Amino acid sequence: PSAELTPPERFCFEMARLPRLRPMLHALRLRLSLPHALERASSALSAISRAAKELMGSRAFATILTSILSHGNALNAGTARAAARGFRLDGLEKARALKSTDGRVSL
Repeated sequence: PSAELTPPERFCFEMARLPRLRPMLHALRLRLSLPHALERASSALSAISRAAKELMGSRAFATILTSILSHGNALNAGTARAAARGFRLDGLEKARALKSTDGRVSL
């Protein structure tokens, strides 16, 4: 029956007969797409690195962090957390919700 097929049809017919065709095609697709994915990841990491360097050298950012720490310590006066020497940066997300022990004052 393959003699009656056009060349593209014959090619597909023969390819379909290969054992483990699907995993091989998946591996080929991955191999062809990997350079582009690596370039995108490298570009994103470079942007993150530049942003981190800029923040680390920023006096304004340091001032903001110092202010947040001072306000947090003031709001926590009288508790075990009142004399914090620092805080984790992932805590910045919670800074808007930071309140005093009685809940009346927020940052």
